[in-house]
Amino acid sequence: MHDFVGMLIHEIFHSLGFINYAQEWNDRIAVAGDTSYFTGDQASALFGGGLPFQTGYDHYGHAQDPAVPINRGLMYQFRNYEQNRFDIGRINFAVLADLVIQLTVTGGPPTQSDFML
Repeated sequence: MHDFVGMLIHEIFHSLGFINYAQEWNDRIAVAGDTSYFTGDQASALFGGGLPFQTGYDHYGHAQDPAVPINRGLMYQFRNYEQNRFDIGRINFAVLADLVIQLTVTGGPPTQSDFML
């Protein structure tokens, strides 16, 4: 069973620029081996450094690397929809603010609820 609303919001975020073939996205990606980092100012400030991705993908987290501390969220890696409702967290807004939408992200370091509300 999949959550249609969660899937729809996830795909809308891709259409807003959270996608690896957009130049704005690629301008903010640093690659280190099998892990890429989104280095936008607001996302990096909120996360405490570059937001990790598996290289070549546009979903945060890296299921094959246990050192990456993200294991869920609206824009987490694959197979994320099964019986889950993921709302928009601060980290998602921060990435969009770095890409296309003028937003101000406030608050301390991200918590688990910033990846899944």
